[in-house]
Amino acid sequence: FIKRERTFLISELRKYGFSVPNSVTNNLFVCSPIATLIVNELSRLGVSVINGNFFPENPRRGFRISIKDRKTNKKFLEKLDQILVSLPHHRKQA
Repeated sequence: FIKRERTFLISELRKYGFSVPNSVTNNLFVCSPIATLIVNELSRLGVSVINGNFFPENPRRGFRISIKDRKTNKKFLEKLDQILVSLPHHRKQA
């Protein structure tokens, strides 16, 4: 199920214009120049993600998410959408 959910999340995150490097784990690194803003806003909404600043060897700015079941992943995407709706360059594409 991790492989299926990883594919689902990568596809959905890319619709927002995020770069998501390939992964074979149960985590994804989501690249974003506004990662700190996103992490702070997700935290305010009760969603826990890891700020990329915790990975000093990684030169990319972003945040790490854990892959969960479909219901939880969709809830994460809904919360992310709440944050990004006000940022024109991150509006979700169909």
